[in-house]
Amino acid sequence: MNSFNELLKYAGIPNAIILILTFCFALNKIKPVTMITSTYVEKSLQTKEKRLYVKIIRHIGYLLLLFLYQVIITICSYQLRIPFYNFIFYIGFVVSFLGMIISGAIRINKSWFKNFLKKRSLKMKFIVLLLLVFSVLCTITIFPFLIGSGAAFVPGELITDQEKLVVVIIMLFFIACIFLFLFKWEVNSIDLAFSDLKSLFVMEESKKWYIFYPVDDKYFLCGNEPNKQESNVFRYFEKTKLLEKELHICIADSEEEDDIEYII
Repeated sequence: MNSFNELLKYAGIPNAIILILTFCFALNKIKPVTMITSTYVEKSLQTKEKRLYVKIIRHIGYLLLLFLYQVIITICSYQLRIPFYNFIFYIGFVVSFLGMIISGAIRINKSWFKNFLKKRSLKMKFIVLLLLVFSVLCTITIFPFLIGSGAAFVPGELITDQEKLVVVIIMLFFIACIFLFLFKWEVNSIDLAFSDLKSLFVMEESKKWYIFYPVDDKYFLCGNEPNKQESNVFRYFEKTKLLEKELHICIADSEEEDDIEYII
């Protein structure tokens, strides 16, 4: 690819066109839309490299959306000039902190938390879910709100002062980078608490072999348990033979097994 770029430069083609061609080449190789919109079965059969590409693309997308959201919150809070903004910030901080404690409890003992929710009424489950979702919103909102509201009461116009504006934008970008991990951590905790984990497996001589990932272009790594860390027996399946079998989806923490006929 570097030699291709050097050839284009030698031919007198501008850097902008080289950048566009490189971007198109990357899109053709990675195929982000195909990977992001893949079904659960298709994702399970993706290589570790493709899974990494999907994670990178999603994280970049989340970061840009979060940064844009925080810029909008900062501008709105700056224009509103709320005099008691400190009080609102403290309330949002407490709600965010409570949500993080609950998320931590889910991460420490997921099975206990799921059993706790099963014994509660539908109304209670909805309240817990609402608190967690509101906590996530508070986590990504309170600091941009504080920056915008605080700047509104500082002498001088923030919009017209370019140096201050650049400082605020850089600050928001760093906040977005930090809070992206907190956002993902809380959202994943909610997903762990309110959804059932899925595992993909094939049947071989009345025995289940759970598919983990392809180790290369020819073989898939499989184990005797849905979780790789809990497996004590491993086996390599040849890709061509594996994809000729019926692929089944097993939903964890479910009394019934969801066998989906997915023959490739």
